[in-house]
This record gives sequence, C-alpha cells and structure tokens, in this order.
Amino acid sequence: MSPKEAAMPVNSGSVLQRRRLGTELKRIRKEKDLTLDQVHTQSRITRSRLSRIENGHAEASAEDLELLCAIYEIDTSERGQLEQYARDGQPRTRNWWTRYSDVLSAGYTEYIAWENEAVRYLEYMPLGVPGLLQTRDYARAMHTGGYFGFGEMQVDDLVDVRMQRQRRLDGPEPLAVEAFVNEAALHIQLGGRAVLHGQLAHLREMMRRPNVTLHIIPNTASTMVITSNGITVLEFPDDDPDVTFFDVVGSTLLREDPRDARRARRIFGRLTDEALTPEGADALLSSRMKETK
Repeated sequence: MSPKEAAMPVNSGSVLQRRRLGTELKRIRKEKDLTLDQVHTQSRITRSRLSRIENGHAEASAEDLELLCAIYEIDTSERGQLEQYARDGQPRTRNWWTRYSDVLSAGYTEYIAWENEAVRYLEYMPLGVPGLLQTRDYARAMHTGGYFGFGEMQVDDLVDVRMQRQRRLDGPEPLAVEAFVNEAALHIQLGGRAVLHGQLAHLREMMRRPNVTLHIIPNTASTMVITSNGITVLEFPDDDPDVTFFDVVGSTLLREDPRDARRARRIFGRLTDEALTPEGADALLSSRMKETK
C-alpha cells in the first residue's frame, strides 16, 4: 500500500471476528423480521451503531450483545458463539501496530488489521513496488517525497511499520503474495540509482520464495491495464469473504462488496495474461541491475 496521512487510528481487535458477529446478528434480525429502527426502539442502541456492528465496523460491547440476544430471543448454544465472536473482536493493546498510532491513519490501521489475518495478498501498484516487497531504503524514499511530505521521525516510524508488515512473509504459515509491477516502475530511480539497484536485487531474491509470485507487465504489453490507483485484495481462511482496498491520494478505500473483489480479480487476470514469464521477469531484473550499477 502507499503511504497514508497521519491521524489517530482505531485500535483493532480481530476484524474477522467482528465481521462474523455482525453477519450473524444481521441474519438473525432479518429472520425475526425486525428493522434496525425497531431494534433501536427496543434496545436504545442508535441505528447508526447497530448498522456499524452488523457491518463489522464497530465492536459490540457485552451490554450491546446482552440487549440484542434478549430482543432476538437467542438460545444458549447460539449465544455462546456470538459472545466468543464479540470477545475476539474487542480492541487489543497487544497488536504490534498500536504503538505507531500517532503516525498511522485510521484507514491504514484498518488495512493492517485485515492484512494481519489474511492468508493471501494480491497487489498492483501502477508506478511502484508493492509494500511487502520493498527494501527499507526504497520504502524510506517512497515515504519521504511526493504528496505526503512526512517529517523525519514520522518517516522512521512508517518505514518500521512496513518492515513489521513484511514479517508475515516468514514463519511456518507465511502469507502468500502475488504482486504485479509495471516494467516502467523498474526505471524510476526512487531514492537514487543505488536504492533502485538494491530494490531490483531484492525482487529477484523474493521471487524465488515459494510463497511469492511476481508478475512484471512489460512496456510492450498489447493490452495494458491502465489504472491510476493501487489495488489490493486480501483473502482469508474458513471461506471468509475477500476484502478489496483501493488507494487514492492520501487514503485507502475499503470495499467488502464481492462485486469489487470480482472487478479487481478481472484486472489481475488481464495483468497476468500480459505478464512476462518467471524466466523473462528474472532476465529483465538482471538486465536492469546491470544498468543501475
């Protein structure tokens, strides 16, 4: 993902558990043939908060859940599962990203919370290298210039965040990564010639990992997919729906509608069709490394 503007973020618990709780509460409410307004009248929980709980965008307190279970006449066995979802969705002070709360926007915090629970990551950046494949120097150069204009201390923290995110690539159950890079991005000397050289070498190393697939879209592609925004799709275990993020200037837009994920996948499909073979990608990276020595 691209750098984000600084703002005080929310502290996220398990976003998957919050979404599961919201989905179940919405299903039960509809089975009871109740509207949000009717539930609001009986519970005094605001309609806005009820909607946010059902959409997984707000955690449900123990009091909230107690009221809703009473209104919906939920039996003991089903109630136990809902309470577990609610407990797991509560804010956690142990999340590693909370110590960076003074430099992370709410949107970036939400993105990290989702990424932290994903099992597969697909990202396309039009004129850059996707964040999980960036070197520290390249990430620093990306955060330093352009629109964002972060201060030196903010840049230090934001680069640390990016390096922390990359820890998901290691371990016994590493995140599966499918990254899409335009050849043009490999000619942009972000941070200077030496920084680009190091980034190219890092990409060659990363693409040899079994959990990383790198697609390079050549400048000669016959049907180039043109988009000015970065796109990320995150996949989750246990058949939980995908989420899609679109980068816009200064923020990230979260989309949970399956139609957005399908649109993104169509773009990824066209990019894959135009991409170089792994051997071609490696040869291109090797050639660019010689040119940037």
